Amino acid sequence: MKALIVLALLLASSRCQAADADPRLHPSTQLFINNHKFGDTNGCSGDFGMSGHSVCGHPGHVSDVTWKFLRTDREGDVYQITRKYPSDSATPKTDTKEVPYAGKALILWQDDYQKIILSPKP
Repeated sequence: MKALIVLALLLASSRCQAADADPRLHPSTQLFINNHKFGDTNGCSGDFGMSGHSVCGHPGHVSDVTWKFLRTDREGDVYQITRKYPSDSATPKTDTKEVPYAGKALILWQDDYQKIILSPKP
């Protein structure tokens, strides 16, 4: 009887660990909001988790980016990503896209002031 209880506890524990595991193929990813008008290294970067939010830019050119992981498919980790730009204006434009990330640099948006990129963490 003791052995059955121990086995049941071990199975329950392994199920909990599996449920908490990160299902993404590329969990070591960063989001870089590059204010390229001011240089290739000017901007903000941070972890690109299962979901998140980042705001970065200069007055009149601020991006507000939110995202959530949807699934993994044959093309990579698929996210829904939304950008409000310029978020510091009275009438920002909102653009939402679903993108697969395959573990290499991926430009999400680019304009005269910003380039928003997903890439592997250095």
